[in-house]
Amino acid sequence: MPSPCTPALMMSGFVVSFVSAVWAVEEPPPDRNVAFMMATAQAYETQVGTSAPRKLTLHPHPALKWTNPVSGIEHGLLVLWHEDNRPAVFAQVFKLPAPQHLWLHECQSMIGEPLRFTLSGKPVWSPSAANSAFKMLEKVDLPAEKPAARLVQARAIARRFTASEDFRTTEKSAPSRFELRLSSQPVYQYTSEKHGVLAGTVFAFVNGTDPEVLLVVEAFHDGQSTGWRYQLAPMTCWAVAATWDGAPVWQVEEQLGKTGRGDPYCVWGVDKSLLVDDPTTATQ
Repeated sequence: MPSPCTPALMMSGFVVSFVSAVWAVEEPPPDRNVAFMMATAQAYETQVGTSAPRKLTLHPHPALKWTNPVSGIEHGLLVLWHEDNRPAVFAQVFKLPAPQHLWLHECQSMIGEPLRFTLSGKPVWSPSAANSAFKMLEKVDLPAEKPAARLVQARAIARRFTASEDFRTTEKSAPSRFELRLSSQPVYQYTSEKHGVLAGTVFAFVNGTDPEVLLVVEAFHDGQSTGWRYQLAPMTCWAVAATWDGAPVWQVEEQLGKTGRGDPYCVWGVDKSLLVDDPTTATQ
């Protein structure tokens, strides 16, 4: 997100084989800031579903380390929780610049089931569903057999999307349209036998290096058919939209001050109990 978004401020013959695998790219080198930010995410307990609750797994490495020169944010991470490698929640961990000096968690559910985040047993976030479900992609070739070829296909699919953001510098300023840039590398790749995913690739549309819109592209086989599907998700409170081959396919209205702890997109201040070892305080 480019500025503070807090409520206060603002297939026949097709051979299918699954290999359980997951990997992240653009991982930052270890440093105290990254370790601290990851630790604030690790503090949450997670639960998915109601009748037979399951736990999510926090990916051990950031999907992306980012900054945003427009808003002056110097410390930002994109992290994710997954189930059998498939993303369930994406979150941005970042610190607002002066005068706020405020650490925030900006979370987005990617699944169609209720989930629950708690901290020391206390409820923090409990969305019931994602902002948008997967949609089928048409007029694309069937997934290739080899993983490398499928990645080439996923990249080509991603380039057919565009994304934009209507950013406001303050609560009262008029929005300015930003055409977001597709990240040069996927931020996360995975397979998931449980979910029928032959190859999943997550791309980010960024402002600077700050991911504002996430695009998930999956090659899938569900036992009867094989093809491609996609999901888009906002990682900002500002209005965002996307096109496919130049035609509008998705939009989310501005969410500044309009979402709460039961919504699929939510931002909250990091609990003070997690900020004791903040390594950035020395630079304030």
